[in-house]
Amino acid sequence: LDNCLVSKSNGVGVEIWWDSSAEIINSTVVSNHSYGIYNFGQGVTVSNSIIKTNLSESIYNHFDTAYTTVNYSNINSSFDGDGNIDSDPQFTDPDNGDYTLQFTSPCIDAGNPDLDGDGDNFLIDSDDQDPDGTRLDIGAFYYDQIANPIIYGCMDPGASNYNNEAIV
Repeated sequence: LDNCLVSKSNGVGVEIWWDSSAEIINSTVVSNHSYGIYNFGQGVTVSNSIIKTNLSESIYNHFDTAYTTVNYSNINSSFDGDGNIDSDPQFTDPDNGDYTLQFTSPCIDAGNPDLDGDGDNFLIDSDDQDPDGTRLDIGAFYYDQIANPIIYGCMDPGASNYNNEAIV
């Protein structure tokens, strides 16, 4: 699954069966009425994805021999792996199905800096970037920093370093 939204299913969000395995990249699996991912197969690899607020565990492995690899993802509970976080993704309006990110989301610019593993990171490798040319975001929907620039700075009008364009 690549750039997929799986939400509000009446059961499991993603199921993996028998001799199969799955790779889930830049996807959002949220608010499902059971497990986010139910692995009845060989294993699952998750990268740059949000697996949150599902009724049961984020990922459940039916067999002890199944593997689970999670990196650069926002996932309930702590999963060992590079770049994982367990934070509110700050969706725009999840109650109405809008799982885009707000500008304050910890998922922005938090994806794998070298997703394709070729040794070149997002600074020089365009296939490791979001369409706006920034580091990959976590989740199915990237935050467009060209249309909505994130301007950091002091927002206190009484301070000497005040920036009237700052939003964070």
